[in-house]
Amino acid sequence: MTTTKKTRWGLIVIITLAVLAALLAAAFHFGVQALKGQVEKALGPESEVAEIRVGWGAVEILGLRLKGPGGWPAEDTLRAKRILVESDLRSLLSDHIRVSAIVIEDAYISALRTADGRMRVVPSLLEAKTEKSSAAEPKIGIGRIELKNAAMEFFDATVAKPPLKVRLEQLNATVDNIELPDLAVRTNLDLAGVLKGTHQDGHITIKGWIIPATKDS
Repeated sequence: MTTTKKTRWGLIVIITLAVLAALLAAAFHFGVQALKGQVEKALGPESEVAEIRVGWGAVEILGLRLKGPGGWPAEDTLRAKRILVESDLRSLLSDHIRVSAIVIEDAYISALRTADGRMRVVPSLLEAKTEKSSAAEPKIGIGRIELKNAAMEFFDATVAKPPLKVRLEQLNATVDNIELPDLAVRTNLDLAGVLKGTHQDGHITIKGWIIPATKDS
């Protein structure tokens, strides 16, 4: 092969690599922006976020706060120092989004059992909207949700008014295999924490599985 031909083929290879790199960068930009947009949309207008960082296949949420609705027994329903969402970017273009892991660090969660026995947890995210969208909800598969060093306050309005408060601290938990919105698959749960008492603290450990849709466990 002559020097001229070698130079020409070298240029073709360089140009091809440059085009592929540009396409990859464009696809990455589109994917992460879509993922970031989904996070912002899911949190809703009542949320406060210090910062959202977008990386390759992941979104990092710093300083998250979700305020409690009117009549809520705590100031916030959720706070978290850091949340990391790891997702398959390609799945964002399909009707089945795959999230490999959600890691929540240094969080606070409040839950309310109402006087009529209903359980409410992070209502701005989990409770159905009054006006349903005409578009079908996408299926979301989550491989693992991990909770690190969290605190949880459980308010029970069925036994007292104002609601009786039970507090858990040093809460570490792992939940595997979640399918939304159906919640019809077997989900594994591993949880440990400290139950705060009036005179002394206790320890709580839960390990097993549950099918949320059927409440089998």
